[in-house]
Amino acid sequence: MKQHILFIIDGLPGGGAENVTLTLAAGLSSKDFNVSLISLQNKLDYVIPDKVNYQLVPDDYRGPFRKLTELSRRAKQLDKALELIELKYGKPSLVVSSLHKTDRIVIKSQKLATYNVWHCIHGMLSNSYLANRNKFSYLLKKSKIKRVYNNRNIITVSSSVAEDLINKFDIKPKSIKVIYNRLI
Repeated sequence: MKQHILFIIDGLPGGGAENVTLTLAAGLSSKDFNVSLISLQNKLDYVIPDKVNYQLVPDDYRGPFRKLTELSRRAKQLDKALELIELKYGKPSLVVSSLHKTDRIVIKSQKLATYNVWHCIHGMLSNSYLANRNKFSYLLKKSKIKRVYNNRNIITVSSSVAEDLINKFDIKPKSIKVIYNRLI
């Protein structure tokens, strides 16, 4: 049986991280890997590559506590989708989670707790999440990001992104690898 690799991403609305994810998925599927891609939003501005198993896991909940329950609710939805994917394609030997919101959902997943999960960081999180914040907001956001990535497997697209994560957020990753965009 072919090795199964799973990519999970917020959506595919047409950005750099989305393009890198699809390029990598296409490349791996052409190398005889079984590749699946889960999108958490119904935003699709790309063509899904041939031989990539695409699954949409949308969130249709519109209740009053939508934002408060989003991460745990989405993690449960993801777990259900993973059960179906496992039945059809087998348990993934590698899971790559792209983009911060996806990472926050992935770490809440009970099923993914036993998988080989790597979080791919495509940009400088300090610029995106810490800039122009007051002291309290800065410390709160820094703490939340540290909780997501501390003691996790991380892929970054440059050594600068890796250094930013370690130095600005005091993160001690389980493992960290740099895969430059130009190699993909």
